[in-house]
Amino acid sequence: MDPLQRAALLQTVLDCPDSQVRLTGLSALELYGLPIGEPDERIDELLGHAPPPKGPEYAKMLFTPHFSWVGERLRTPVPDVVVTKSFGLDRYPGPWGTWLADPIEALVVAASFLPRWRVTACLDALMSRNIVAVDGGSFPPYSRKLIEKRLRRFPPTSVATRRTLTALSDAVENTWSPRETLTRLIVLAHGFPPPVMNFHVVVDHADRNLDLAWPESRVAVEYNGADHVDRRKQRLEDNGWKVRFVVLEDLLDPHRRKLWLTWLATELANATHGSESTPTLKTA
Repeated sequence: MDPLQRAALLQTVLDCPDSQVRLTGLSALELYGLPIGEPDERIDELLGHAPPPKGPEYAKMLFTPHFSWVGERLRTPVPDVVVTKSFGLDRYPGPWGTWLADPIEALVVAASFLPRWRVTACLDALMSRNIVAVDGGSFPPYSRKLIEKRLRRFPPTSVATRRTLTALSDAVENTWSPRETLTRLIVLAHGFPPPVMNFHVVVDHADRNLDLAWPESRVAVEYNGADHVDRRKQRLEDNGWKVRFVVLEDLLDPHRRKLWLTWLATELANATHGSESTPTLKTA
């Protein structure tokens, strides 16, 4: 039995009508399919983010079931679990008959363990795609307004609430993967104008979505680890786009990162014909 299955089983055992027990924190986010991940000092430094205050505890908490309750206080003799009071948001059905805290509540609970960019990636996902529940229903994408409304249920001065609100200021709708989130945040950290995420174009009578696009300049960056990018790149360039494909190593390796960021600065500068608004690559 893996840790998530154990957590789900414990929730069904501990649940009772008077307490409305639900899984929360990292376990709930993982069961929702949201893009959590361990802290990485390189990425925090690259983005200019402070490390998560409880980052060293991430691995432990990933394997520690965290439950919250509403109503009658939950007391349990079960070892190696965390139990806290819920902030009163709804709970939703999860796998194996379990119940999960609302995604926003689970994210606030987990925010002190996660890198800031990962919190943003989770918010990007919530605002950009449906989350399908086990019972066949689904959440529509959460609007920024709804997220802000739910965050008002939490103590405004708590570290976790502030971290989530800060991450929300970086979040953007129509972002479809955590790698797109990271690529966008790197671009912004180096002084470029905000891209349009998954910009829709029609190329050779086929619909395409460009991961990060600057439509007025017809410049785009695509995160893609596939081997078949050459033909797609050629078709886009035949239609007037300048496109750079990047993979994870291009994001993390300083030399490779400088190459594509320099390319981006050059192409945006060429598109603006040397105007005063020409972007300039920031260097550390």
